Amino acid sequence: MRINPDRLRSLRKKQNLSIAKLAEKTGVVNPPGITEKTIQRLERQSSPNQTAREHTVECLAKALDVEAGVLTGELPLPDVEDLFTDDSGHVRINAQIGPKTRLAYDLIREQYDVTATNLISIAPLFFALLASGSLAWRKEKLKGVKEAIKCLKGDGDNEWNMFAGITLPQENMAKMEGKSISEEDIFGKGLFAYFRELMILVRDGGPALVMTASHMVGDGQLAEQMPSQDEIDEIEDFLLSDEWREEFLRSASPFAQYLKMLARENADVVSVGDGDLWSRFPNYDVYPKVLNEVANNSPVARMALEFGHARLSEIPDALRLRAENDAGEEREKWLKEKFWGGLHDLYGQAANNSLVAQIALEFGHARLSEIPDVLWAEDAGEEREKWLKEKLPPDKLQELMEDPRCDVLDKVEREKWVYENWWKDWEKARKKG
Repeated sequence: MRINPDRLRSLRKKQNLSIAKLAEKTGVVNPPGITEKTIQRLERQSSPNQTAREHTVECLAKALDVEAGVLTGELPLPDVEDLFTDDSGHVRINAQIGPKTRLAYDLIREQYDVTATNLISIAPLFFALLASGSLAWRKEKLKGVKEAIKCLKGDGDNEWNMFAGITLPQENMAKMEGKSISEEDIFGKGLFAYFRELMILVRDGGPALVMTASHMVGDGQLAEQMPSQDEIDEIEDFLLSDEWREEFLRSASPFAQYLKMLARENADVVSVGDGDLWSRFPNYDVYPKVLNEVANNSPVARMALEFGHARLSEIPDALRLRAENDAGEEREKWLKEKFWGGLHDLYGQAANNSLVAQIALEFGHARLSEIPDVLWAEDAGEEREKWLKEKLPPDKLQELMEDPRCDVLDKVEREKWVYENWWKDWEKARKKG
């Protein structure tokens, strides 16, 4: 197992523990404990191949009152205030969030001087207000749709109206939306079932409904004449298929649309993306302008924060964002180092700590998303390593492995040789343009 040195150091300092005090505490929770020298080594290690015994990781985790996965980087860092419990009736909630959500908490905390516990405590109120607000917003929209349908249908006299038949699908859809709102279906999950029921009526729903269905699955143009029976059967089969179900569920949920509407009125505070009916909630960014300032407008530096390789609280005081201290370039450099270091560690774990296999990921010969699922099994490290090595250009790999200067090296040193020389060749090629 490998302990993340930055996390170990950060957790120790946030609990106001010196190395000596932490070593003493490990001896209490899990005798005989860990020596100061070992903790010092773990906090300054930089090589991805340096590992710690499972006993060491578990012992430090107990002393710092966190899960072992927090030290290895597999779990997110908790807030210091959440590391302890008392007798006041408070409970620890069992939930995990992604690094980008944690970054949103950090940004709000710095902006308004509130804690993560404050935000978690008030979250149910915020959600209840947003949920009821989204339903009221949909009711208002539906009211406008019904008025438009009424206008198209006319005043009910017997005069010919070219729009009378075309309003049939809109009326049915309005009914479905009304039912969804009355059931407080804020994410619109029930709309799929209602749409499906409507589309079943394609068999005998009349020309307007058939043409509407054709429009939905065709090229966006209403047919000039009634489709043939074969075409109707094809439309019906598609509308009742899992393929259409998945396509429908990829559309934005009503709740996400409501949040996007609110975000447009507060663009400096938050930006909201599309949220489909699968995930329910949209992607979002809190204080995007502030985040760009922290990252000095560098996408890589920003990713260091969004991917959890660094936290706002970990940025050195001398590099923090201050009006009187323009340390943007130094802060950007610090964040970039954190990003590439974190990515290097991630690639090392994926490559089974093989530097040669790691080359395949770091130089774009393979991607993490391309690795077959079966190779992510706990006991499939060597097979995953082999798969990655096979993605490397064989001629170049053979050339480096057969270099006379590499012949006398053992396996670990040989891989280090290949890794370092691959970097050198890449740098030469990059400088040549």
